Amino acid sequence: MNTNVFIKSLLTTALLVALFGCSGTPHTGSSSAPSGFTIGGTVTGLTGTGLVLQDNGGNNLPVTLNGVFTFTTGVASGGAYAVTVLTQPTNPTQTCTVTGGSGTATANVTSVVVTCVTGSTPGTATIGGTVVSLTGTGLVLQDNGGDNLTISASGGFTFATALATGSTYNVTVLTQPTNPAQSCVVANGSGTANANIGNIVVTCSAATLSVGGSVSGLDGTGLVLQDNGGSNLTVTANGRVDVVAEPTPWKPRRDAKRRSRIVEEHRRRKGDPVAGGSTRTPQMTAYRQQALAVASALASTSRRPRDLRVLAPDAAKILQGNVYGWFERIERGLYRLTSSGRVALETWA
Repeated sequence: MNTNVFIKSLLTTALLVALFGCSGTPHTGSSSAPSGFTIGGTVTGLTGTGLVLQDNGGNNLPVTLNGVFTFTTGVASGGAYAVTVLTQPTNPTQTCTVTGGSGTATANVTSVVVTCVTGSTPGTATIGGTVVSLTGTGLVLQDNGGDNLTISASGGFTFATALATGSTYNVTVLTQPTNPAQSCVVANGSGTANANIGNIVVTCSAATLSVGGSVSGLDGTGLVLQDNGGSNLTVTANGRVDVVAEPTPWKPRRDAKRRSRIVEEHRRRKGDPVAGGSTRTPQMTAYRQQALAVASALASTSRRPRDLRVLAPDAAKILQGNVYGWFERIERGLYRLTSSGRVALETWA
């Protein structure tokens, strides 16, 4: 054999060994692991296509199969997460809802559950969304000028009549709430229903109030009153004066993350436990509601997180995080109520 050829063959072999010998296979690229704690869970009942989930209003995650999912971007320790449905599945049309979708990440989160059901007959789409900050009574919504739907509390709603796929929808307020009087405004209320609609938001706020009084001893002309430096009112005679005070115009939140967190918070709450007009008192959040349910169950005996999931889907995270100092771990996986927890049960009874 020619000496030069032999040497070239040896060099070629050595180069190949150097390239492939260490790793065993050529490098084909890898995805970086999510920073901080991972956020994920399980999807069940999915038969359609096009499901897209979001975390904190972003990090879109398409889901094509039932099973475990994990978002590509993690959350820093102590950071908040809020898993929501951005796009509902079609073919067939389905409605997917999220359970245990928000909280504070103190470890990798795997407890989020997305459950999908066929929400309408083939070829139709349901119309719904969320009502926020409703404290009055008598709110009635309409879709396309009919299908009246009475709303009694904040939370999710769905009109009784589904629409043919591709039809237009237009959700409006037929009757505003009273006792107390409120003005409710619809956002994302109209469009074309190519799939189940669930992103309509009805936000209620205090209705217009009047500010006034009486004028006496007026003999001259040109008297002008103001309210808050404006709303000029010319008074020409003695008697009652009424100044109409308009509330600050409602504006939809532009921050998608904050908007999704507010909607998710109201969706997870049971009822509407925050009394209007309360000040300097802790708010009854969805997290606190679950923590109180866990505390109530531990009042009589120690329990394990798995025994409490029916009462509080986030029981394990609540016990481990122990944000309020209500719980004490007495052994691996077993918790009891502290004296602070018993005081909280009496305070929030």
